[in-house]
Amino acid sequence: MWLPFWLLAVIQTSYTIQLNKPSGEFSSPNHPLPYPANSTEVWEIPAPEGYIAKIYIPYFDIERSDGCQASYLQILSEGKELARLCGKWDDGGIDPGLHEYYSTGNALRASFTSQGQQTRPFTGFRALYSHVGVRATCPAHVLPHSLLEPAWPKFNFRDTVKVTCLRGYEMVEGLKTIPSFYAECQQDGSWKTPGYSCQPVDCSIPPEIENGRVTFVTQADVTIYKSIIRYRCDEPYYQLQSNQNQFYCSSEATWENNGTGQVLPECIPVCGKPSNPVIFRERIIRGSVAKRGNFPWQVLFQRPRGAGALISDQWVLTAAHVAEGAPSLSMVAGITSTKHLERDGTRLQPAEVFVHPGYRPHSGQGHNYNHDIALVRLRSKVRLGPDLSPICLPPHNAQHLLPVNKIGLVSGWGLTENDTLPTHLMFVRLPIRELAECRGLSTGHQVTITDNMICAGGQDGSDSCQGDSGGAFVFSYPKPRRDEFFVGGVVSWGIRCGTFGFYTKVMNYLDWIEEIMRNN
Repeated sequence: MWLPFWLLAVIQTSYTIQLNKPSGEFSSPNHPLPYPANSTEVWEIPAPEGYIAKIYIPYFDIERSDGCQASYLQILSEGKELARLCGKWDDGGIDPGLHEYYSTGNALRASFTSQGQQTRPFTGFRALYSHVGVRATCPAHVLPHSLLEPAWPKFNFRDTVKVTCLRGYEMVEGLKTIPSFYAECQQDGSWKTPGYSCQPVDCSIPPEIENGRVTFVTQADVTIYKSIIRYRCDEPYYQLQSNQNQFYCSSEATWENNGTGQVLPECIPVCGKPSNPVIFRERIIRGSVAKRGNFPWQVLFQRPRGAGALISDQWVLTAAHVAEGAPSLSMVAGITSTKHLERDGTRLQPAEVFVHPGYRPHSGQGHNYNHDIALVRLRSKVRLGPDLSPICLPPHNAQHLLPVNKIGLVSGWGLTENDTLPTHLMFVRLPIRELAECRGLSTGHQVTITDNMICAGGQDGSDSCQGDSGGAFVFSYPKPRRDEFFVGGVVSWGIRCGTFGFYTKVMNYLDWIEEIMRNN
């Protein structure tokens, strides 16, 4: 019978054999003949990086002794004893050959020692050794936010994988970026990498929009992958054209919206909302002095004398007879007083004038103000504010919004009842009158009256007059939009001041207006 003993002793040897082949065998001196007394022999079994050494003992016959102090086979790894073996196999013992001894590092050391007299001849041992590859030493990830190809659940020493970053990340080392790299599994279970890391892509500072600003939904001023921003307009004078105002930093390092892609939102002017609306409950007799913010769409035409209305941040609506044939237009907006035009007002520079093609003032007998409407495109957009904002165009098919007796407002610097030109902006409250009634009152005057006109005037002599031409005849929407206004008419002509006047019906020209503005 043989018995294994586990000790922490290290045997000093005098004769060492280096076993460098990947596999082979070694045995006690003279095997299969009896080994000699007082002999010592050592075998070193180194394994290359990524491998460990294994010993298997199919035959064993060494004299048994207490504590295996006389003759024995010792197996060590990294200076630590794995086993000390002696004895003879029999039916009641454990055959050392049933065990496989593995190195804890990449080398094993086997040492055989025989001492003293033997009770009988012992034939020693025969051992097989081999190198065994270390398996599953490297994890299935190399870098945070990366992908491996192939995507195996585990990797062995010297396995090589292609490393790429997840969508939305890029491979970075300092200022250098690469699409991918190859990593190698090392013996210690770590990956050998060139020092790159997967960093989220940066969309950089979000682009600005006109008349708006950017706010961060996620962390302020952080512009990396999955960051979220929201665009807002400069309220209350601008509003978003659509509700597609939230953008995220995409994996392509661009700011994108789920609905519009990279198309940025647009801030459009808010129309028809004066900062200081006229209170209709006040009783207004004849003309009244306008306050700042009552009519922010009002435009003063200095040459020729007249008026207009801002209908966007780059377009002015006026009468054709004001704009047609004028060698130049001198316009000022944002004022209620003509005393300090340059100080308080905004000078508007015309770029192009569009007179309705149907306007023929001298066709037929007398005066013909049919189609008396024109548009002026400005050289540049104006900055809107409390004293300067546009009036809304009427909705299509809005005849129901302009019934007879509907009250509207006309503002301007036209002649007063004293035949003087005021320095302060004036306004008057006027009711719409039946067009047939106005035709009857015009009998004897060579004028053309059409359904493209609105007739209005007060019983108390309220009316627009010379110098008001081209101005807007505005109306409030029904409740709950009581303080919102649209332009129903353009001041066109009248029989005489203080009676009733005619206004170009803007609703009839919406298609022409929209086409001109869209194409220019």
